[in-house]
Amino acid sequence: MAVGWFQLIVIAIISLILMLEVKISKGIIHDRSVSYNQDDIKLELHNSGPVALDASITFTAKLIFLKNTVGNDSHAGRYEYVWHDNTAEKKTRIFSNETCEWTKHFDSSNVSAGSYNISVEVYSTIFLFFTRRLVVQGSQKFELTEMLNGKLFVRQNDTVHRWKDVYSTLTNLTFAVNLTDSFAYHVKYNYIWLIGGTSYHTTVPSIVMVFNQSGEYTIQPSITASYNKTILHQKNQTESIERYFTQKKRIRLKFPVTAVNFSGQQTVQLGKPLTGNITCNGSSPVALTLCWNVTNSTCISTQFQSSCSFPVNHSLQATPGVYNFSAVIQNDVSRDTSNFRVNITKPPDDVNLAAILVPVVFTVGASIILLAGIVCYHSLQKVNRVETANFDFSADEEDKKHGRVFGAIKEMLLWLFWKLPAQRPVSVRREYSEIST
Repeated sequence: MAVGWFQLIVIAIISLILMLEVKISKGIIHDRSVSYNQDDIKLELHNSGPVALDASITFTAKLIFLKNTVGNDSHAGRYEYVWHDNTAEKKTRIFSNETCEWTKHFDSSNVSAGSYNISVEVYSTIFLFFTRRLVVQGSQKFELTEMLNGKLFVRQNDTVHRWKDVYSTLTNLTFAVNLTDSFAYHVKYNYIWLIGGTSYHTTVPSIVMVFNQSGEYTIQPSITASYNKTILHQKNQTESIERYFTQKKRIRLKFPVTAVNFSGQQTVQLGKPLTGNITCNGSSPVALTLCWNVTNSTCISTQFQSSCSFPVNHSLQATPGVYNFSAVIQNDVSRDTSNFRVNITKPPDDVNLAAILVPVVFTVGASIILLAGIVCYHSLQKVNRVETANFDFSADEEDKKHGRVFGAIKEMLLWLFWKLPAQRPVSVRREYSEIST
């Protein structure tokens, strides 16, 4: 009788489980967060490869719920992830929530370098894992390599980079290798850098250089990773392993912009243009942005050109005073800003021509009059006289002579200013003194 009751209980439990399976398959029963409709769930797979043999690789599976979500709880152990790769037949089971990670390393004694496949099946669990249902599954490829994996980076701060792999001279330039392989063994690294035909050795995966000459350079790091590992299935025997990394990169170096200079007027009258020329040193091509801080900030930009020589011809409209203008010159690797000053002066007042011409005219006229008088005087001195034996040099005769001189000057002035016909000078009268016998 007891056995009969036990059989009935077992049959009832099995029947209940089957009923639950049917309801789960139809999407009727939900867990506390999401529906189990397979069309509502998306699986994302990622891996940290490629990795070198003997290094660790991490696989990540993430469930994306597209719709019909209810609740926000996340509980470890809710989903069962079954991982499998085609390097071995063994499967790995992990219970996790919406995200699951699996880390593994592939021993070089057992696996060769190449392309492999990883797959994962995700199951939902219920009633303490007595029943489960496949929610989603997926797979992807991953790479195992003999060489070390990583990437060479070139970094330069505080400079302009118009083009990829073009850098500035005279400034620190850092070369660094980011190795992505992670080993569980004690690894010794050796770093050698071949830069421009010269070899350098460092104890870290980076080197800082300063170049004084422009041109093209080739950068090639060579890294060796050495470690000892136990031979698989032989606990007391080890082997020495070396793995290598190398990468070649070409870069171009150019001189930065320096020695910006403005040659031209430093003082200009209001309303007149400021003229001059802006020059600099540095690798071409170069471009100029000229900014004026007069009444408001105004900037004028040029196209890139082969020579660093820019003519300036700009009219300044502002009140008199001292103002600044800036010249921003850029090339492929640098940008230089230089400030200059210009003094705007007030133009001179209009000149009163009458105030200048009147004194000049009177001065010239007086000079002409004086000159005419001198000429007339000398002309009268040359008039022929008949001298007599009368030695009476009286004052009356002298006064008459001077009167004739001033009369001639008067007539000359009348001719100059009024253009009146002047009479010719009267001949000097000749007087004769009688000589008594």
